[in-house]
Amino acid sequence: MILLYNHSLCFLLSLTLLLLQDKGKFIIIISITLAVVEIFLWAQREKKTGYLNWCNPIPTFVFGYCLVFYQLPFCYLFDFDLSSKSLRLIYSPENIPYTVALASMALAAFFCGEQFFFYRKNKKLLQDYSIKLEEKNISFRLDNKTAKMILICIGSLCYLIYILQAGGLSAFTGVTYTIIRGGYSSGSFSAYCFMGYNICSYTLMIYEIKSLVKIRSYSIRTYIQAWSKMSLVWFAITQVPFLIGGDRGIYLLFFTLLIAPYFLFVKPLDLKKAVLGAIIGAVLLSLTGAARDAYNFSWSEALQKQSETISKPGLWPTMELGNSYGTFNIASSYFPHLYDYNYGLNTFYSLANIVPFSSYLTEITKKNSTNEYIYSSALFFTYIINKGSFSSGAGTSILADLYIDYGPYGLPVFLFAWGMTLGWLNHKAKLHNSEIFIFYFSYFSYVAFYINRARLFSGFNILIFTFIFYNLINNIMKYRIISGPSR
Repeated sequence: MILLYNHSLCFLLSLTLLLLQDKGKFIIIISITLAVVEIFLWAQREKKTGYLNWCNPIPTFVFGYCLVFYQLPFCYLFDFDLSSKSLRLIYSPENIPYTVALASMALAAFFCGEQFFFYRKNKKLLQDYSIKLEEKNISFRLDNKTAKMILICIGSLCYLIYILQAGGLSAFTGVTYTIIRGGYSSGSFSAYCFMGYNICSYTLMIYEIKSLVKIRSYSIRTYIQAWSKMSLVWFAITQVPFLIGGDRGIYLLFFTLLIAPYFLFVKPLDLKKAVLGAIIGAVLLSLTGAARDAYNFSWSEALQKQSETISKPGLWPTMELGNSYGTFNIASSYFPHLYDYNYGLNTFYSLANIVPFSSYLTEITKKNSTNEYIYSSALFFTYIINKGSFSSGAGTSILADLYIDYGPYGLPVFLFAWGMTLGWLNHKAKLHNSEIFIFYFSYFSYVAFYINRARLFSGFNILIFTFIFYNLINNIMKYRIISGPSR
Protein backbone atom coordinates (compact mmCIF):
# COMPACT_ATOMS: atom_id res chain seq x y z
CA MET A 1 0.00 0.00 0.00
CA ILE A 2 2.97 2.28 0.57
CA LEU A 3 3.60 2.56 -3.18
CA LEU A 4 0.10 3.99 -3.66
CA TYR A 5 0.97 6.64 -1.09
CA ASN A 6 4.22 7.36 -2.94
CA HIS A 7 2.39 7.89 -6.24
CA SER A 8 -0.16 10.07 -4.42
CA LEU A 9 2.76 12.11 -3.09
CA CYS A 10 4.08 12.51 -6.65
CA PHE A 11 0.64 13.72 -7.67
CA LEU A 12 0.63 16.32 -4.87
CA LEU A 13 4.11 17.49 -5.84
CA SER A 14 3.00 17.88 -9.46
CA LEU A 15 -0.08 19.78 -8.32
CA THR A 16 2.15 22.05 -6.24
CA LEU A 17 4.30 22.77 -9.29
CA LEU A 18 1.15 23.65 -11.20
CA LEU A 19 -0.13 26.00 -8.51
CA LEU A 20 3.22 27.78 -8.29
CA GLN A 21 2.69 29.04 -11.85
CA ASP A 22 6.41 29.54 -12.12
CA LYS A 23 7.94 29.98 -15.56
CA GLY A 24 11.35 28.68 -14.54
CA LYS A 25 13.04 25.69 -16.09
CA PHE A 26 13.39 23.94 -12.74
CA ILE A 27 9.74 22.87 -13.06
CA ILE A 28 10.67 20.92 -16.19
CA ILE A 29 13.59 19.28 -14.37
CA ILE A 30 11.43 18.26 -11.39
CA SER A 31 8.62 17.00 -13.64
CA ILE A 32 10.97 14.80 -15.67
CA THR A 33 12.56 13.53 -12.44
CA LEU A 34 9.13 12.60 -11.07
CA ALA A 35 8.40 10.59 -14.22
CA VAL A 36 11.62 8.60 -13.72
CA VAL A 37 10.81 8.05 -10.02
CA GLU A 38 7.31 6.79 -10.79
CA ILE A 39 8.38 4.23 -13.38
CA PHE A 40 11.07 3.10 -10.90
CA LEU A 41 8.41 2.64 -8.19
CA TRP A 42 6.29 0.60 -10.59
CA ALA A 43 9.26 -1.58 -11.53
CA GLN A 44 10.12 -2.19 -7.87
CA ARG A 45 6.57 -3.31 -7.12
CA GLU A 46 6.48 -5.66 -10.12
CA LYS A 47 9.87 -7.06 -9.13
CA LYS A 48 8.61 -7.83 -5.63
CA THR A 49 5.66 -9.72 -7.08
CA GLY A 50 8.16 -11.81 -9.07
CA TYR A 51 6.98 -10.79 -12.51
CA LEU A 52 8.70 -7.67 -13.84
CA ASN A 53 8.01 -7.61 -17.58
CA TRP A 54 9.04 -4.59 -19.67
CA CYS A 55 6.98 -5.84 -22.62
CA ASN A 56 3.89 -4.50 -20.95
CA PRO A 57 1.31 -1.80 -21.84
CA ILE A 58 2.16 0.20 -18.71
CA PRO A 59 5.88 0.90 -19.35
CA THR A 60 5.31 1.25 -23.10
CA PHE A 61 2.60 3.85 -22.47
CA VAL A 62 4.87 5.75 -20.08
CA PHE A 63 7.79 5.58 -22.52
CA GLY A 64 5.65 6.99 -25.32
CA TYR A 65 4.20 9.56 -22.93
CA CYS A 66 7.66 10.81 -22.00
CA LEU A 67 8.75 11.02 -25.65
CA VAL A 68 5.65 13.02 -26.61
CA PHE A 69 5.30 15.35 -23.63
CA TYR A 70 8.84 15.62 -22.20
CA GLN A 71 11.20 15.30 -25.16
CA LEU A 72 10.92 18.83 -26.55
CA PRO A 73 10.70 20.45 -23.08
CA PHE A 74 13.92 18.58 -22.28
CA CYS A 75 15.50 20.07 -25.42
CA TYR A 76 14.17 23.46 -24.28
CA LEU A 77 16.30 23.11 -21.12
CA PHE A 78 19.39 23.17 -23.33
CA ASP A 79 18.13 26.03 -25.51
CA PHE A 80 17.35 23.77 -28.44
CA ASP A 81 15.68 25.81 -31.21
CA LEU A 82 12.08 24.62 -30.97
CA SER A 83 11.10 26.70 -33.97
CA SER A 84 13.07 24.24 -36.11
CA LYS A 85 10.53 21.58 -35.11
CA SER A 86 7.51 23.84 -35.54
CA LEU A 87 6.72 22.60 -39.00
CA ARG A 88 2.98 22.64 -38.50
CA LEU A 89 2.43 24.39 -35.17
CA ILE A 90 3.80 27.51 -33.50
CA TYR A 91 4.97 26.80 -29.99
CA SER A 92 4.46 29.09 -27.01
CA PRO A 93 7.79 28.77 -25.15
CA GLU A 94 6.48 30.70 -22.15
CA ASN A 95 3.76 28.05 -21.77
CA ILE A 96 6.14 25.08 -21.61
CA PRO A 97 6.55 24.94 -17.79
CA TYR A 98 2.76 24.99 -17.35
CA THR A 99 2.16 22.16 -19.82
CA VAL A 100 4.96 20.06 -18.37
CA ALA A 101 3.52 20.48 -14.86
CA LEU A 102 0.12 19.43 -16.23
CA ALA A 103 1.67 16.41 -17.94
CA SER A 104 3.43 15.47 -14.70
CA MET A 105 0.17 15.70 -12.74
CA ALA A 106 -1.64 13.56 -15.34
CA LEU A 107 1.11 10.91 -15.31
CA ALA A 108 0.98 10.73 -11.50
CA ALA A 109 -2.81 10.25 -11.75
CA PHE A 110 -2.21 7.42 -14.23
CA PHE A 111 0.07 5.59 -11.80
CA CYS A 112 -2.36 6.22 -8.94
CA GLY A 113 -5.09 4.56 -11.01
CA GLU A 114 -2.86 1.60 -11.86
CA GLN A 115 -1.81 1.17 -8.23
CA PHE A 116 -5.37 1.61 -7.01
CA PHE A 117 -6.50 -1.34 -9.08
CA PHE A 118 -3.50 -3.41 -8.00
CA TYR A 119 -4.52 -3.11 -4.36
CA ARG A 120 -8.22 -3.77 -4.87
CA LYS A 121 -9.66 -6.37 -2.50
CA ASN A 122 -11.64 -8.28 -5.11
CA LYS A 123 -8.74 -9.74 -7.13
CA LYS A 124 -9.90 -13.24 -6.09
CA LEU A 125 -13.26 -12.59 -7.72
CA LEU A 126 -11.53 -11.50 -10.93
CA GLN A 127 -9.46 -14.66 -10.95
CA ASP A 128 -12.56 -16.83 -10.49
CA TYR A 129 -14.24 -14.99 -13.36
CA SER A 130 -11.25 -15.62 -15.64
CA ILE A 131 -11.30 -19.34 -14.90
CA LYS A 132 -15.02 -19.47 -15.66
CA LEU A 133 -14.39 -17.55 -18.87
CA GLU A 134 -11.81 -20.13 -19.94
CA GLU A 135 -14.17 -22.99 -19.16
CA LYS A 136 -16.81 -21.33 -21.31
CA ASN A 137 -14.37 -20.84 -24.18
CA ILE A 138 -13.25 -24.47 -24.25
CA SER A 139 -16.64 -26.06 -23.53
CA PHE A 140 -17.02 -26.92 -27.22
CA ARG A 141 -14.73 -28.27 -29.90
CA LEU A 142 -13.52 -26.05 -32.72
CA ASP A 143 -12.10 -27.03 -36.07
CA ASN A 144 -9.31 -24.49 -35.71
CA LYS A 145 -7.76 -25.16 -39.10
CA THR A 146 -11.06 -24.54 -40.88
CA ALA A 147 -11.68 -21.38 -38.86
CA LYS A 148 -8.22 -20.09 -39.74
CA MET A 149 -8.73 -20.82 -43.43
CA ILE A 150 -12.02 -18.90 -43.39
CA LEU A 151 -10.32 -15.94 -41.71
CA ILE A 152 -7.44 -15.96 -44.21
CA CYS A 153 -9.85 -16.11 -47.16
CA ILE A 154 -12.02 -13.24 -45.89
CA GLY A 155 -8.96 -11.24 -44.84
CA SER A 156 -7.30 -11.77 -48.22
CA LEU A 157 -10.40 -10.55 -50.04
CA CYS A 158 -10.53 -7.38 -47.92
CA TYR A 159 -6.80 -6.92 -48.38
CA LEU A 160 -6.91 -7.24 -52.18
CA ILE A 161 -9.83 -4.81 -52.45
CA TYR A 162 -7.94 -2.39 -50.23
CA ILE A 163 -4.77 -2.66 -52.33
CA LEU A 164 -6.77 -2.11 -55.54
CA GLN A 165 -8.50 0.90 -53.99
CA ALA A 166 -5.12 2.21 -52.85
CA GLY A 167 -3.58 2.03 -56.33
CA GLY A 168 -3.31 -1.59 -57.42
CA LEU A 169 0.16 -2.76 -58.42
CA SER A 170 1.52 0.75 -57.83
CA ALA A 171 1.12 -0.01 -54.13
CA PHE A 172 4.30 -2.09 -54.49
CA THR A 173 6.28 0.72 -56.14
CA GLY A 174 8.04 3.81 -54.89
CA VAL A 175 4.80 5.63 -54.22
CA THR A 176 3.62 3.04 -51.69
CA TYR A 177 3.89 5.36 -48.72
CA THR A 178 1.66 8.02 -50.25
CA ILE A 179 -0.88 5.58 -51.68
CA ILE A 180 -1.15 3.36 -48.62
CA ARG A 181 -1.63 6.33 -46.31
CA GLY A 182 -3.90 8.13 -48.74
CA GLY A 183 -6.01 5.04 -49.35
CA TYR A 184 -6.82 4.74 -45.66
CA SER A 185 -8.83 7.91 -45.16
CA SER A 186 -11.52 7.94 -42.50
CA GLY A 187 -14.95 6.90 -43.71
CA SER A 188 -13.79 5.78 -47.17
CA PHE A 189 -14.59 2.36 -48.65
CA SER A 190 -10.91 1.43 -48.62
CA ALA A 191 -10.77 2.27 -44.91
CA TYR A 192 -13.48 -0.27 -44.16
CA CYS A 193 -11.71 -2.87 -46.33
CA PHE A 194 -8.52 -2.23 -44.39
CA MET A 195 -10.48 -2.54 -41.15
CA GLY A 196 -11.89 -5.86 -42.38
CA TYR A 197 -8.36 -7.10 -43.08
CA ASN A 198 -7.26 -6.05 -39.59
CA ILE A 199 -10.24 -7.69 -37.91
CA CYS A 200 -9.54 -10.99 -39.71
CA SER A 201 -5.83 -10.71 -38.85
CA TYR A 202 -6.49 -10.01 -35.18
CA THR A 203 -9.08 -12.78 -34.92
CA LEU A 204 -6.53 -15.15 -36.48
CA MET A 205 -4.04 -13.97 -33.86
CA ILE A 206 -6.50 -14.86 -31.10
CA TYR A 207 -6.85 -18.39 -32.49
CA GLU A 208 -3.07 -18.71 -32.50
CA ILE A 209 -2.89 -17.43 -28.91
CA LYS A 210 -5.55 -19.98 -27.98
CA SER A 211 -3.07 -22.68 -29.02
CA LEU A 212 -0.43 -21.06 -26.82
CA VAL A 213 -2.76 -21.03 -23.82
CA LYS A 214 -3.15 -24.82 -24.05
CA ILE A 215 0.62 -25.41 -23.92
CA ARG A 216 1.75 -26.50 -20.48
CA SER A 217 5.51 -26.81 -21.08
CA TYR A 218 6.84 -23.42 -22.06
CA SER A 219 10.02 -22.96 -24.04
CA ILE A 220 11.16 -21.04 -27.10
CA ARG A 221 10.78 -24.15 -29.20
CA THR A 222 7.24 -24.96 -28.08
CA TYR A 223 6.26 -21.30 -28.48
CA ILE A 224 7.43 -21.22 -32.11
CA GLN A 225 5.89 -24.60 -32.89
CA ALA A 226 2.54 -23.47 -31.51
CA TRP A 227 2.15 -20.88 -34.27
CA SER A 228 0.59 -22.10 -37.51
CA LYS A 229 3.06 -21.79 -40.39
CA MET A 230 0.13 -20.96 -42.68
CA SER A 231 -0.78 -17.96 -40.53
CA LEU A 232 2.81 -16.75 -40.22
CA VAL A 233 3.31 -16.89 -44.00
CA TRP A 234 0.08 -14.99 -44.57
CA PHE A 235 1.05 -12.29 -42.07
CA ALA A 236 4.48 -11.94 -43.70
CA ILE A 237 3.10 -11.65 -47.25
CA THR A 238 0.41 -9.10 -46.43
CA GLN A 239 2.87 -6.86 -44.60
CA VAL A 240 5.15 -6.51 -47.65
CA PRO A 241 3.64 -3.32 -49.16
CA PHE A 242 3.63 -1.55 -45.80
CA LEU A 243 7.22 -2.55 -45.13
CA ILE A 244 8.37 -1.43 -48.59
CA GLY A 245 6.40 1.78 -48.35
CA GLY A 246 7.91 2.77 -45.01
CA ASP A 247 4.65 2.67 -43.02
CA ARG A 248 6.30 1.66 -39.77
CA GLY A 249 3.33 1.51 -37.45
CA ILE A 250 1.45 -1.30 -39.17
CA TYR A 251 4.22 -3.90 -39.35
CA LEU A 252 5.56 -2.95 -35.90
CA LEU A 253 2.11 -3.61 -34.46
CA PHE A 254 1.99 -7.05 -36.08
CA PHE A 255 5.50 -7.84 -34.85
CA THR A 256 4.46 -6.89 -31.31
CA LEU A 257 1.37 -9.10 -31.53
CA LEU A 258 3.62 -12.00 -32.55
CA ILE A 259 6.30 -11.52 -29.93
CA ALA A 260 4.46 -10.14 -26.87
CA PRO A 261 2.85 -13.47 -25.84
CA TYR A 262 6.36 -14.95 -25.74
CA PHE A 263 7.19 -12.70 -22.79
CA LEU A 264 4.10 -14.02 -21.01
CA PHE A 265 4.55 -17.72 -21.74
CA VAL A 266 8.33 -18.15 -21.85
CA LYS A 267 9.90 -15.50 -19.66
CA PRO A 268 9.47 -11.77 -18.97
CA LEU A 269 11.46 -9.19 -20.89
CA ASP A 270 14.18 -7.74 -18.66
CA LEU A 271 15.40 -4.15 -18.82
CA LYS A 272 18.69 -4.88 -20.62
CA LYS A 273 16.97 -6.75 -23.43
CA ALA A 274 14.29 -4.09 -23.60
CA VAL A 275 16.94 -1.39 -24.10
CA LEU A 276 18.73 -3.55 -26.67
CA GLY A 277 15.44 -4.15 -28.46
CA ALA A 278 14.74 -0.41 -28.50
CA ILE A 279 18.14 0.25 -30.08
CA ILE A 280 17.60 -2.46 -32.71
CA GLY A 281 14.12 -1.08 -33.33
CA ALA A 282 15.53 2.42 -33.84
CA VAL A 283 18.02 1.05 -36.39
CA LEU A 284 15.24 -0.78 -38.23
CA LEU A 285 13.15 2.37 -38.23
CA SER A 286 16.07 4.26 -39.72
CA LEU A 287 16.50 1.61 -42.43
CA THR A 288 12.78 1.81 -43.16
CA GLY A 289 13.12 5.57 -43.44
CA ALA A 290 16.04 5.06 -45.79
CA ALA A 291 13.92 2.72 -47.91
CA ARG A 292 11.29 5.40 -48.15
CA ASP A 293 13.83 8.12 -48.94
CA ALA A 294 15.48 5.90 -51.55
CA TYR A 295 12.57 6.64 -53.86
CA ASN A 296 13.70 10.27 -53.98
CA PHE A 297 17.45 9.72 -53.56
CA SER A 298 19.95 7.00 -54.34
CA TRP A 299 20.38 4.30 -51.70
CA SER A 300 23.79 5.65 -50.68
CA GLU A 301 22.39 9.16 -50.27
CA ALA A 302 19.39 7.87 -48.33
CA LEU A 303 21.58 5.85 -45.94
CA GLN A 304 23.92 8.80 -45.48
CA LYS A 305 20.94 11.01 -44.70
CA GLN A 306 19.72 8.53 -42.07
CA SER A 307 23.19 8.14 -40.52
CA GLU A 308 23.47 11.89 -40.06
CA THR A 309 20.47 11.85 -37.74
CA ILE A 310 22.46 9.91 -35.13
CA SER A 311 24.64 12.91 -34.32
CA LYS A 312 21.77 15.42 -34.47
CA PRO A 313 19.18 15.03 -31.69
CA GLY A 314 16.78 17.29 -33.56
CA LEU A 315 16.65 14.70 -36.37
CA TRP A 316 16.22 11.57 -34.26
CA PRO A 317 13.26 9.36 -35.25
CA THR A 318 11.69 9.98 -31.83
CA MET A 319 11.29 13.65 -32.73
CA GLU A 320 8.37 12.62 -34.92
CA LEU A 321 6.64 11.67 -31.68
CA GLY A 322 7.98 14.66 -29.80
CA ASN A 323 6.55 17.06 -32.34
CA SER A 324 3.04 16.10 -31.16
CA TYR A 325 3.81 17.93 -27.93
CA GLY A 326 3.05 21.14 -29.84
CA THR A 327 -0.65 20.26 -29.96
CA PHE A 328 -0.84 20.19 -26.16
CA ASN A 329 1.27 23.33 -25.88
CA ILE A 330 -1.01 25.24 -28.26
CA ALA A 331 -4.23 23.84 -26.77
CA SER A 332 -3.30 25.11 -23.32
CA SER A 333 -2.46 28.51 -24.85
CA TYR A 334 -5.68 28.92 -26.85
CA PHE A 335 -8.20 27.47 -24.37
CA PRO A 336 -10.12 29.05 -22.74
CA HIS A 337 -8.50 32.38 -23.67
CA LEU A 338 -9.50 32.41 -27.35
CA TYR A 339 -11.89 29.44 -27.54
CA ASP A 340 -14.32 28.01 -25.05
CA TYR A 341 -13.85 24.43 -23.89
CA ASN A 342 -15.58 21.82 -26.00
CA TYR A 343 -17.32 20.18 -23.01
CA GLY A 344 -16.97 16.57 -24.07
CA LEU A 345 -17.66 16.80 -27.79
CA ASN A 346 -14.21 15.41 -28.70
CA THR A 347 -14.96 12.50 -26.40
CA PHE A 348 -18.39 12.03 -27.98
CA TYR A 349 -17.01 11.88 -31.52
CA SER A 350 -14.22 9.54 -30.45
CA LEU A 351 -16.73 7.16 -28.87
CA ALA A 352 -19.04 7.48 -31.89
CA ASN A 353 -16.25 6.13 -34.10
CA ILE A 354 -16.73 2.76 -32.41
CA VAL A 355 -20.02 2.40 -34.28
CA PRO A 356 -19.55 1.26 -37.93
CA PHE A 357 -20.22 3.94 -40.55
CA SER A 358 -20.78 6.51 -37.80
CA SER A 359 -18.67 9.04 -39.71
CA TYR A 360 -21.62 9.55 -42.04
CA LEU A 361 -23.87 10.40 -39.11
CA THR A 362 -21.45 12.45 -37.01
CA GLU A 363 -19.69 14.70 -39.48
CA ILE A 364 -16.71 16.10 -37.63
CA THR A 365 -16.66 19.09 -39.97
CA LYS A 366 -19.71 20.54 -38.20
CA LYS A 367 -18.93 23.99 -36.90
CA ASN A 368 -20.05 26.08 -33.99
CA SER A 369 -21.93 29.13 -35.32
CA THR A 370 -20.14 31.54 -32.98
CA ASN A 371 -16.48 30.68 -33.47
CA GLU A 372 -16.41 28.09 -36.28
CA TYR A 373 -14.67 25.67 -33.97
CA ILE A 374 -14.42 22.17 -35.46
CA TYR A 375 -15.38 19.39 -33.05
CA SER A 376 -12.17 17.44 -33.47
CA SER A 377 -8.80 18.34 -32.00
CA ALA A 378 -6.93 17.10 -35.10
CA LEU A 379 -9.04 19.26 -37.39
CA PHE A 380 -8.76 22.20 -35.01
CA PHE A 381 -4.98 22.22 -35.31
CA THR A 382 -5.11 21.54 -39.05
CA TYR A 383 -7.84 23.93 -40.18
CA ILE A 384 -8.20 26.55 -37.44
CA ILE A 385 -4.57 27.03 -36.43
CA ASN A 386 -2.90 26.26 -39.76
CA LYS A 387 -5.81 27.12 -42.10
CA GLY A 388 -5.30 23.79 -43.87
CA SER A 389 -2.04 25.01 -45.36
CA PHE A 390 -0.27 21.62 -45.24
CA SER A 391 -0.87 18.53 -47.33
CA SER A 392 -1.07 16.41 -44.18
CA GLY A 393 -2.71 17.14 -40.84
CA ALA A 394 -1.08 18.70 -37.81
CA GLY A 395 -2.07 15.71 -35.70
CA THR A 396 -3.10 15.74 -32.07
CA SER A 397 -2.22 14.14 -28.72
CA ILE A 398 -4.21 12.51 -25.96
CA LEU A 399 -3.63 15.41 -23.55
CA ALA A 400 -4.54 17.99 -26.21
CA ASP A 401 -7.78 16.12 -26.88
CA LEU A 402 -8.65 16.12 -23.18
CA TYR A 403 -7.59 19.71 -22.61
CA ILE A 404 -9.76 21.04 -25.44
CA ASP A 405 -12.74 19.20 -23.95
CA TYR A 406 -12.31 19.70 -20.21
CA GLY A 407 -9.35 21.98 -19.57
CA PRO A 408 -6.79 20.94 -16.96
CA TYR A 409 -9.48 19.32 -14.81
CA GLY A 410 -10.14 16.39 -17.13
CA LEU A 411 -6.51 15.27 -17.42
CA PRO A 412 -6.10 13.57 -14.00
CA VAL A 413 -9.60 12.05 -14.16
CA PHE A 414 -9.14 10.35 -17.53
CA LEU A 415 -5.53 9.35 -16.89
CA PHE A 416 -6.55 7.80 -13.56
CA ALA A 417 -9.21 5.77 -15.39
CA TRP A 418 -6.69 4.80 -18.10
CA GLY A 419 -4.25 3.66 -15.42
CA MET A 420 -6.94 1.48 -13.86
CA THR A 421 -7.76 0.01 -17.28
CA LEU A 422 -4.17 -0.98 -18.05
CA GLY A 423 -3.69 -2.27 -14.50
CA TRP A 424 -6.76 -4.47 -14.88
CA LEU A 425 -5.58 -5.70 -18.28
CA ASN A 426 -2.11 -6.46 -16.93
CA HIS A 427 -3.62 -8.48 -14.10
CA LYS A 428 -5.98 -10.42 -16.36
CA ALA A 429 -3.25 -11.31 -18.87
CA LYS A 430 -0.98 -12.69 -16.14
CA LEU A 431 -3.59 -15.28 -15.26
CA HIS A 432 -3.00 -16.99 -18.66
CA ASN A 433 -6.62 -18.10 -18.79
CA SER A 434 -8.20 -16.14 -21.63
CA GLU A 435 -6.82 -15.70 -25.13
CA ILE A 436 -8.92 -12.55 -25.49
CA PHE A 437 -7.16 -10.76 -22.64
CA ILE A 438 -3.76 -11.99 -23.76
CA PHE A 439 -4.45 -10.54 -27.21
CA TYR A 440 -5.58 -7.22 -25.68
CA PHE A 441 -2.41 -7.20 -23.56
CA SER A 442 -0.27 -7.75 -26.66
CA TYR A 443 -2.22 -5.19 -28.68
CA PHE A 444 -1.82 -2.45 -26.08
CA SER A 445 1.84 -3.32 -25.58
CA TYR A 446 2.27 -1.39 -28.82
CA VAL A 447 -0.84 0.79 -29.12
CA ALA A 448 -0.38 2.21 -25.60
CA PHE A 449 2.91 3.64 -26.86
CA TYR A 450 1.30 5.22 -29.92
CA ILE A 451 -1.93 6.40 -28.29
CA ASN A 452 -0.11 9.35 -26.70
CA ARG A 453 -0.07 11.12 -30.07
CA ALA A 454 -3.47 9.93 -31.23
CA ARG A 455 -7.09 10.81 -30.59
CA LEU A 456 -8.83 9.71 -27.42
CA PHE A 457 -10.02 6.07 -27.64
CA SER A 458 -7.99 5.59 -30.81
CA GLY A 459 -7.86 1.90 -31.73
CA PHE A 460 -10.65 0.84 -29.36
CA ASN A 461 -13.20 0.24 -32.13
CA ILE A 462 -11.09 -2.43 -33.82
CA LEU A 463 -10.90 -4.35 -30.51
CA ILE A 464 -14.67 -4.36 -30.12
CA PHE A 465 -15.19 -5.52 -33.71
CA THR A 466 -12.56 -8.23 -33.27
CA PHE A 467 -14.21 -9.49 -30.08
CA ILE A 468 -17.60 -9.66 -31.80
CA PHE A 469 -16.19 -11.36 -34.90
CA TYR A 470 -14.22 -13.89 -32.84
CA ASN A 471 -17.32 -14.91 -30.91
CA LEU A 472 -19.32 -15.05 -34.15
CA ILE A 473 -16.78 -17.42 -35.72
CA ASN A 474 -16.79 -19.51 -32.55
CA ASN A 475 -20.56 -19.90 -32.64
CA ILE A 476 -20.57 -20.74 -36.34
CA MET A 477 -17.83 -23.35 -35.94
CA LYS A 478 -19.41 -24.94 -32.86
CA TYR A 479 -20.59 -28.44 -33.69
CA ARG A 480 -20.67 -30.48 -30.48
CA ILE A 481 -21.13 -29.56 -26.84
CA ILE A 482 -18.91 -31.54 -24.51
CA SER A 483 -20.67 -32.92 -21.49
CA GLY A 484 -18.92 -33.14 -18.20
CA PRO A 485 -15.99 -31.09 -16.92
CA SER A 486 -13.85 -29.13 -19.38
CA ARG A 487 -10.56 -30.60 -20.43
